[in-house]
Amino acid sequence: SAAFYRATEYVDHFRDADLLAKHYRQIADQKDAEAYYQKALSAAHLGQYRDAAQALNRSQSFLHDYKDSAYLMKHYTKLADEEDASQHYNSALDYLDRNQFANAAREFRAANTYVHGFRDALMQAERADAATPPTMKQIHHMIEHEVEEHGINPKWLGNIDDHRLISTQLEHIKILDKGYYNRSRSIWLYEVSIACSGLIQDENDHHQETIRNVVHKRFLLRRNLRNVWEAKLSHH
Repeated sequence: SAAFYRATEYVDHFRDADLLAKHYRQIADQKDAEAYYQKALSAAHLGQYRDAAQALNRSQSFLHDYKDSAYLMKHYTKLADEEDASQHYNSALDYLDRNQFANAAREFRAANTYVHGFRDALMQAERADAATPPTMKQIHHMIEHEVEEHGINPKWLGNIDDHRLISTQLEHIKILDKGYYNRSRSIWLYEVSIACSGLIQDENDHHQETIRNVVHKRFLLRRNLRNVWEAKLSHH
């Protein structure tokens, strides 16, 4: 019976220790919850709403629904999302001013991820997508195709008699700038260097000679009726 008594006393002491541990853990959790709650209020006072929401989330990890932490976390998250959406939207507008349409489209969509339906972000993103030009490699190919399709203008070879010209050939093209976007016409304009050659023949002795020249021309890029980019020689 003595052994039984000692065992019972040990269990009772163990239970008391467990209860004390739970009690002190609750005190510690409440202290930590309050500390993060106050940290959240301080952050919100400074306008740091994302930090405030994160602090409240930590507060709730110690004590679920501590005070009004659930409501405040939702409120501050909403304010942080609106602030981030506004920042991305304004960043997109800055990119638009610099004709960096791909970046603008990305920032407009980022704004909409924080606040669904934020202002006209999605519509602006679609417009920016439509104005985003092809890659320089694609532009080079389109201009080259346009020149080859319509042929070398004899005037590009200089002051020669058209009757002496037997054939022409495109040597190479080089795009000289990053392009200028004309908003009123929704077109891109590029300055292009065109190296070309022509075979001419003397009318008297039929001697043939190859002449070469380099001209600078302006090409415009626009979307056709199928909404596909195409290059055209500008005559202005």
